[in-house]
Amino acid sequence: MFTQTKKKIHLIGCNYSDFFELTIEGIELISKSEIVILSKKFEETFTKTLLENSIEFFFEEDLSQIKGEPLWTKIKDLLKKYHTISHLYCGDPLLFNNGIKEIEFFKKNDITVDYSVGIIESMGIFNDHNDLLTNREKNSSVTFMKDFEFNKFTELIQSPGCQKLVLRIEDQACLEQLLKFTKSNSIKVKIYKNKKKKKEENYKNLRISSTDDYIFIIIEL
Repeated sequence: MFTQTKKKIHLIGCNYSDFFELTIEGIELISKSEIVILSKKFEETFTKTLLENSIEFFFEEDLSQIKGEPLWTKIKDLLKKYHTISHLYCGDPLLFNNGIKEIEFFKKNDITVDYSVGIIESMGIFNDHNDLLTNREKNSSVTFMKDFEFNKFTELIQSPGCQKLVLRIEDQACLEQLLKFTKSNSIKVKIYKNKKKKKEENYKNLRISSTDDYIFIIIEL
């Protein structure tokens, strides 16, 4: 067990391609941390800035090849040596991420957890392709669906208040089921993978290749 007042985890959301898009709160939390945990997918601006400010860091992939509890357990082990750790997330820690489960994991171990919201990863990608989710000229709404369940999905798209639906798909079977349904029902979709917008003729070739791979989809109703 750890002393709650002495051990702390900061979950910090950010744009992994640009350190300087961090919120002021996020930068302050990092500056107060003894070490930072981040993925190797983060751009060099992150590691370079951490080195310039003499902040030690570890890569997630070096701690554990499996995310979730195996990774969090390794981070918990680091708290035997360090008192304060920042764990960086791509996008918001709580939306399309495991931030809530990570908070629960550390609280069970009497470790204080706080978080700093970040730019929603999918929003940044959509904006880069000029695919704006809302229309300022008229009332519009967007629904985010984190864990894809087909029955829940069909209920959502049939509800009158659902105008646009954003999904993060992490499973190949779910992707194929979704694309089959939208095609048979003539539902318009936009698909993004690795920050790139995919052409409709290439949808059938899309593959989710690993547990760390995912696809963003916009459904317009």
